[in-house]
Amino acid sequence: MKNAPNRLLGAPCTRAADCPGALLCVSANDGHEPVCSQACSRYGSATCPSTLSCRDGYCLPEAAPPPEPEPVQLITWIPFEGGTWTMRQPPTDDAASSVVEVAPFEIGRSEVTVAQYSACVGAHVCTSPRVPAGETKCTWSQPRRDERPVNCLTVEQAATFAAWVGARLPTEAEWELAAFSGRDFTYPWGEAPPTCQHLVLDTCKVTLPEAVCSRPAGHSLYDLCDMLGGMWEMLPDAAQPNLAQPGVDGVSLPLGTPMVARGGGSTGPTSIIDSLTNRDPIEVTELYFDVGFRVARARRGGDTQ
Repeated sequence: MKNAPNRLLGAPCTRAADCPGALLCVSANDGHEPVCSQACSRYGSATCPSTLSCRDGYCLPEAAPPPEPEPVQLITWIPFEGGTWTMRQPPTDDAASSVVEVAPFEIGRSEVTVAQYSACVGAHVCTSPRVPAGETKCTWSQPRRDERPVNCLTVEQAATFAAWVGARLPTEAEWELAAFSGRDFTYPWGEAPPTCQHLVLDTCKVTLPEAVCSRPAGHSLYDLCDMLGGMWEMLPDAAQPNLAQPGVDGVSLPLGTPMVARGGGSTGPTSIIDSLTNRDPIEVTELYFDVGFRVARARRGGDTQ
């Protein structure tokens, strides 16, 4: 490579006249400002000085490093103070209620949607839901799906998404305290008799599952959506007859242990009360079209409920 006038090789420029001799004003495709440059070859004799590299056939500054990824901000978090909570028992269970201590936490306002889960798949962290042949109730394969709760996932897939957003699955005690806003309500929204304005039921003549937060009258005191009706929600507590052990918030499980799901499965007004307290067992490796999930994490400051 000839050495005239190399002193300006790589110098900023705005037009050809800024570059003397045979130098050209060249801009790279990566957003770098134009510089004075000359043709080069990666494998020939026309090489570049050590301060530049041969890119796109010209001597140019090193490619700018990719920008740092933005923190994933997909979840609307509802904070709770925690505290002492007495677990609800099914109407048919005469066992004494367990009293648990719940640490301060935050929980997702809604169940995780297809759009939110798609972002994790697009980031090559999560894997796509496996839709069984002929299954039409898996939201991943439905039209107008983005705001519907994602389903047909294994527990491991749900946990991978949760970790990606810096969270986890809520414990059963967290879920229940949040569902009733830490109060002695009959329903998540208070005491008003339940109707199709409050929750998604099979009898409401809708295409299930519906978009999240589609029943504002059924939102909790702190605006949590869909804590009752529609999807069951997977929780990392043991699917055992009794609830959380006294004084313990949740039960740690090894992968492969049946877990519990709460909050869904209403088929009509007579089953609503049961659905508030029923504990449906799920297998961690199975896919369920009527089971979704929301996420939780330790409280990170700010106002709490």
